[in-house]
Formats: sequence, C-alpha cells, structure tokens
Amino acid sequence: MSKMIYGEIEIDIPDEPNTAWSSNDLSIEAYHDLGNIKKHGDNAILSKSQLSDILDCPARFKYFHVDGNRESDKDYFNVGNAIHTLALEPTTFHDRFYVIPEGIRRDKRTEAFKACIAEAGFRKMLTSADFENVGAMAKALASNRKAMTLLEGTGRIEQSIMWKDSVTRLNLRTRPDLRRDDGLIVDIKTANSAEPHKFMRDAFDMHYDVSVAMTSDGVEQLTGKRPDNYVFLVIEKKPPFIIEAYDSFRPFDPDDMTNFTYYDAGNYRYRKALDLFVECRKSGNWPSYSDKINPMEVPKYELKKLEGEK
Repeated sequence: MSKMIYGEIEIDIPDEPNTAWSSNDLSIEAYHDLGNIKKHGDNAILSKSQLSDILDCPARFKYFHVDGNRESDKDYFNVGNAIHTLALEPTTFHDRFYVIPEGIRRDKRTEAFKACIAEAGFRKMLTSADFENVGAMAKALASNRKAMTLLEGTGRIEQSIMWKDSVTRLNLRTRPDLRRDDGLIVDIKTANSAEPHKFMRDAFDMHYDVSVAMTSDGVEQLTGKRPDNYVFLVIEKKPPFIIEAYDSFRPFDPDDMTNFTYYDAGNYRYRKALDLFVECRKSGNWPSYSDKINPMEVPKYELKKLEGEK
C-alpha cells in the first residue's frame, strides 16, 4: 500500500492490482475530490461519471477534468441525491441538505439568498418545492412493495470502494447506493419516465451500463466475488411517482443463445473508456466527437418524407 494525501484525508492506495480498499465514513464531497485530476495528477481516482464523460467526448473531458474547469452542480443532481438520502438514510437528511425557505428566489444578487448560502454551509441546497416533491417520492418508495423488497435487505449504504485496475493500472472508485449482504446491488434512479423503452434508451445514453460493470468490478475486487445482481430501482420525478425495477444480469433477449446482458454491454464500454483515457493521456490528443470530416446526413424521418414526395 502507498499512503496518498487527498485534501485533508489520507488513503492507502494498493500498489498492486486485484486489491481494493473501502470506507463507510468518506463524505460525498471528499469522495468526489478523489477524482480531481488537476489536483492529484496520476494519483486521481476515476469514477463512472468521469469514464462516461470521456466516452461522450474526450475534448470535453479534458476541459472539465484535466484542465480543472469545474462545471457547477445542477439542481437535478441535488434532487437525485436527496431522494437517495431520504430513502436510505433519512436521519442524515438535514445534515446533508438545506431547504431554501419558501418565497426566496435562487438569485445570488439578493441579500436573502446570500444569507441562505451562508446558513447552508457545505450542505446541498433544495428549493421548498423540490423538498416537498422529494418527500412525496420517498413516501411513494416506502409504500411500494417492490421497492421495499429491494431496500429492506441489510447491507452497506453508499460505501466508497477503491481499487487499481489490473490492465491499465488506473485508480478507480465506485459508491453503490446499497450493497446488500446477500450479493445484490440496488441503484436508485430518478427519471422523467420509468416506462421500459424510454428509460432503457435514456439509461444507455447516460452510460448506466458502465456503472453496472464498474461497480461489479469494484465489489469483486473488494470481496472476491462478483455481485449476484445489479438492480435499478427507478422512480418518476412527477406524480403519481411511478416505480419500476430493472435487472442488469438477466439476458434481455431470451432467444439469444449468447445470453448477452446489460452487464456485458457495460463491461465492453467500461474497458473501452479506460483504454481511451490511457491513450489520450499518453498521446496528449483529446479528440472531439470525431477526428473526421463527417458527411451531413438527412434525418431518417425527413428522408422518408422526401422520398414520398418524389
């Protein structure tokens, strides 16, 4: 193990691959700081969200993560984190979140909002409307039998897991919402729609499959055993807060004899992201969406209309 300093914390980082370290006490702020490449250089510990960014566009990844132009947090991230907390650790909610009193606008030019910022400190800020909505979502989860079957199992909540990849030797990290003692990972997601086709399309665009593979890898490094399953527990953001659950380890096409799963797709893109990061860092070339001059394409629905007019 090598002792590394990350801000105000000291972490034992494995010198050899196939070893892992975990913490149940690392704050979410300290956890995110581990991935600060500008601050920590090659010792930075990469997360799924960073791998997603490099898959989307290496040039943008470099701007935000390597050059350190930190993007401000979006309000919807606070709402997502808030429902996680209310669902899994409700007693810690007011330690993590500050609710802006009703009638105060989020406008840094006003004295009222400046006072809220000072009072909130390091806590994430929620509007009173968002707080009311999050509370209703948490109540919907608590009254849903399917959700409670997944969430009531004993296990570790938001455990930080770190390890060194055996191929690229990059430092990696993951923080599953709930790692149950029986081998099940539960990942709570908010969505505009939990309808299967819409959610699965949006999930793939946001690289949720990479999260499945990466978290499974981290858990296996830590415990010596791959999780038995990884389930997305999805709740819609608006009333009546429809809830669905999706299994990542079961083949999605029963007629496909290869038994290809969501985990398999994620593992391919997970390895691709790691290799792409190593390649970009080594070459110093962080390409945009494409290094080619692309042919301009007519959208398929418009092409059909044009063909119909001939």
